[in-house]
Amino acid sequence: MSYSDDLFLKAVQIVTESKQASVSLSQRRMRIGYSIAIRLIDELERCRLIGTYGDDKPREVYLPHSQLIRSLKS
Repeated sequence: MSYSDDLFLKAVQIVTESKQASVSLSQRRMRIGYSIAIRLIDELERCRLIGTYGDDKPREVYLPHSQLIRSLKS
């Protein structure tokens, strides 16, 4: 990975808070470029935190925000 763990955790937080995952959302909320945003989304998919891209359907988010907060606190 060419990005920091903090950046990845921020992407996870954004995805779980908004209950959606997209490259454009990541770019806007994190103020990062397209190439970094796409790599973060790909990594979230590889970690099975979000679903795969499917035409016009939004990616499914598998980890609820409340579960993320509990896991970060422990």
